[in-house]
Amino acid sequence: MDRTEISRLADAYEMALKELRSIVGNRLSKEEFCIQAEVKHILNAKYTNFITVQGDDGLEMQFKIQHDLASQLEINHTYLFTGYFEVGSRARFGALQFKAHSFEPVGGSFVTMQQQAATKEIIEGELFNKYKDDFSGFFGQSYCKVGLVTSPVSKAIADVEAVFKKRSGIEMELFQVKLNSVESIVSGIYAACESLCDVIMIVRGGGKETDFGVFNSVEVATAINASAIPIITGLGHTANLTSADHIADRSENTPTKAAQFLVDRLGQVRSYGYELATIKEKAGSYQYGNVLKERNDVEYQYTADKSPDSNRRKEKKPSMAIFITIAVILLCFYYFITR
Repeated sequence: MDRTEISRLADAYEMALKELRSIVGNRLSKEEFCIQAEVKHILNAKYTNFITVQGDDGLEMQFKIQHDLASQLEINHTYLFTGYFEVGSRARFGALQFKAHSFEPVGGSFVTMQQQAATKEIIEGELFNKYKDDFSGFFGQSYCKVGLVTSPVSKAIADVEAVFKKRSGIEMELFQVKLNSVESIVSGIYAACESLCDVIMIVRGGGKETDFGVFNSVEVATAINASAIPIITGLGHTANLTSADHIADRSENTPTKAAQFLVDRLGQVRSYGYELATIKEKAGSYQYGNVLKERNDVEYQYTADKSPDSNRRKEKKPSMAIFITIAVILLCFYYFITR
């Protein structure tokens, strides 16, 4: 096959493809569609603007819209676009493109609207009215089991463990969850409740604001509200305040602060042995070593003085007055004999 024949075949293919595009395009242009989407990006052009939109499922698409209409759109706002599909002339834009000829404002971003709807449902369900534990009953407990609900790869685990090492008697059990899944977090909370922990901690490190949307869900709020075990949350940083934080028995800004709150509430262990062990840990320095030595000497003397054996030894030991009396009697007896 020579080049001339190949060129004729290529031209015939292009003509057939153009004709097919025309037929499909004319058919599509007669049918209108309505698509609700959030505007994420606007690319300005001479006559027609290209906008990137995102659906509530996170799927992104590219729309075509007239320049004067595009100027009325706002980023991170949701609209109901009306238009039709047309056959794309450029492969990088896809075989089909949606061309919007009108739109109606719906509201803010999908995240904001979903959060508002969830908050409304939580309020109407009175989930915010949960009785909150003041943790006063935890003071002085020698043992406390903590159910930690978080991702197994979360850096928050190390932060919590570092704080718990400050006080003996705290056992931690990890309930692994996916921090971007509502269903997984809910399952983790219920599993911690069934394990009979003394307290449940829900923690995660920092991230984007959208990463915390799962903690605003009605399902997570319901699980926290239904828990008979007190729950402490430590989610992200100061700005990351969620519905889960409002419903929990105690909310702290970070996982570290959440762990420290529990340690502070537990306080000292009601055991003299623990107190002495804590002092011995500090005995590495000369000052604390002397303090420990003096304390041990006092304790030994106190123990020796109070022991029954010591009292018996004291009773058997003759006093100095008896020795002096005997000596005087002997001297007097010797004096009368020798006269």
